[in-house]
Amino acid sequence: MGRRPRAETPDVQVVEIADVARSLSRTHLRIRVAHGVAWVEDAGSANGTRLVTPDGERVRLVPGEPARLVPGAVLELGQVRIDVALD
Repeated sequence: MGRRPRAETPDVQVVEIADVARSLSRTHLRIRVAHGVAWVEDAGSANGTRLVTPDGERVRLVPGEPARLVPGAVLELGQVRIDVALD
């Protein structure tokens, strides 16, 4: 996921986010699902990624270290906010 993301392998789905402010990196973050659990990982982005928990705690993600996504969380990528909803 990012401004102009690149798939690392053929089975990866890329999500391009319009970002006229250019606050996102080309490949900003990765989201993976394993055994029914969603994980997010900053891909070494220039402006970083913050995970805001449902109780309001803001955690800056360490590049390459996965963090668990939970319903009600918010991802902050540069000037872009993404609300997390899981089914």
